[in-house]
Amino acid sequence: GGNTSISLAEVAWETVFENQLRENPKAPWRESEHASSSAADSRRREDVQLPRESGWRWNGEWEVVDGGWMHFDGTGWGVGAEAAVTATWKRRKWRRKRVRGGDSSGGGGGGGG
Repeated sequence: GGNTSISLAEVAWETVFENQLRENPKAPWRESEHASSSAADSRRREDVQLPRESGWRWNGEWEVVDGGWMHFDGTGWGVGAEAAVTATWKRRKWRRKRVRGGDSSGGGGGGGG
């Protein structure tokens, strides 16, 4: 009998951008919730919920992607120290994996977490 069925997990990534602005290169950085043009980029990590459809669960915690802060110096995005000196906007990208299906069937017990 070669009728083994393997259930594969569905995987999706949630992505948010953390933005900080300052009025000039000597001013302190401050959190900004509206530094981005698209609605998806203006979400915060704590705003992100699992989809309403059943079966989704988080797989891991939020992690920083692409090496951390990227700085916008008026001409483009840069990751170097020079861009950081003159930048008035910086952001970093976070992502978190969620999965549905796969090995979650059976077992149970122990309560949530």
